[in-house]
Amino acid sequence: MKEHDLEQIKVFGFKDADEFYDFRQTFDPSSIQVEGSIMYTDGDDGSALITLSDVFDDQGLMIRLIDCNYCDFHMSDLRKIQRKLIAERNKIVYSEEDE
Repeated sequence: MKEHDLEQIKVFGFKDADEFYDFRQTFDPSSIQVEGSIMYTDGDDGSALITLSDVFDDQGLMIRLIDCNYCDFHMSDLRKIQRKLIAERNKIVYSEEDE
């Protein structure tokens, strides 16, 4: 794992690459949100750091792969991630019940 990626995963509470690897291998998509970013895993070794787009603002996402070559997304997960990031930026409480 690249040093920059190792620094990024520590922001999300992973103590080392092994713990991050375990998070990526659950066979269940999941995510962790920290300060305007979401670490997402497809559960099958794919992982990505997701933020709102600098170019498209609320209308887009910037997705950066972390220590992998691919990451699969269900469209509903991407829409949910986008809404969570917009809510955080606008200081609105996000609730999945509003989906």
